[in-house]
Amino acid sequence: MQQFRFNPLTHRFDLVDTSSSPTGDVQFLTGNSGGPVAPDGGGNIDIVGDSTIDVTGNPGTNTLTISVTNPAEDLTITGNTGGALAPTAGNWNIVGSGSITTSGAVSTLTAELTGLTNHNILAGAGTSTITKIPPSNNAGIPLISQGATLDPIFGTAAVVGGGTGVMSNTPYAVLCGGTSPDGAIQSIASVGTAGQVLKSNGAGALPTFQNGSSGSIIQYQRTIRTTLATCSTQLPFDDTIPQSGEGDEVMTVTITPTSASSILIIRANASGNLSNTTNNLPGMALFQDNTADALAAVSMGSPTSSSSLNASSNGTLFYSMTAGTTSATTFKIRCGCNSGSIFINGSNASRQYGGVWTAYIEVTEIQA
Repeated sequence: MQQFRFNPLTHRFDLVDTSSSPTGDVQFLTGNSGGPVAPDGGGNIDIVGDSTIDVTGNPGTNTLTISVTNPAEDLTITGNTGGALAPTAGNWNIVGSGSITTSGAVSTLTAELTGLTNHNILAGAGTSTITKIPPSNNAGIPLISQGATLDPIFGTAAVVGGGTGVMSNTPYAVLCGGTSPDGAIQSIASVGTAGQVLKSNGAGALPTFQNGSSGSIIQYQRTIRTTLATCSTQLPFDDTIPQSGEGDEVMTVTITPTSASSILIIRANASGNLSNTTNNLPGMALFQDNTADALAAVSMGSPTSSSSLNASSNGTLFYSMTAGTTSATTFKIRCGCNSGSIFINGSNASRQYGGVWTAYIEVTEIQA
């Protein structure tokens, strides 16, 4: 037996063979519901559609066509506003507005933004329009608010926004606050010269670099020796200026004056015990760079007894001069005896007191 059964997916009746009845011998039709329907006295079964299904028969081709009419006539779509929208002739027209456009292809509807540019920032310009903000030509420039009524821009961050309010500064210059609590950061006019100090010019002006007050300390350099220095080269005790080849070098210190007119003050101290030669007459002399003549000299004292073995001698030297240069210059201390030896920081060729017996030379640059 064959039966027509309505297929809701294709909206057609499918002929289904349910028995071994001879071909063409239709006994009845059965739908999805309602039970079997037998032919009338003329052997016919009328298949009738409803308001949305149309059934059309063609005796010439012995075909029966079932189609759906106005399938969406009862459907609507609803947006965020405006209420429900029914189709017109079975269609809805979905169109864009402002910067939004729609396009359809096959069975796909695409909504997209129009007029975009690579790397631009998008900002709202109304309910449906978008503004493009081009990036800065310079990397690292922040996006700055222009308030509630203007589009933001790439530019210099103000102090109130955590920025500096300026695009550049003077290299190495000191930065100072602006002229108001939210004013742009300021650079002082000059970085000054070496040795100058930063001085206030009062509450209403930027500070400036100026020369220090006369007598103020510009810089200080010092060398400390903690090891033994054996000085056995003769430093004659006579009425001649000590020479750079006399005595032995104990320590040096180098300074680079900031001004040729500065005053340099050199201090040095050294002490040690003498060898077993009588009347050693030890001395200490100050030299500068490769100059042969000593700048200053001082006797370190000597016992007058017949033997000076392990006798202690001490010398302190003080000297001041005009720098005369802004190049690095080195001061040197040489020690020696008229005869015999002196052991700086020790006795009898050995260091004593574990390194806390020291000698030093120091130089201080003073503002002229």
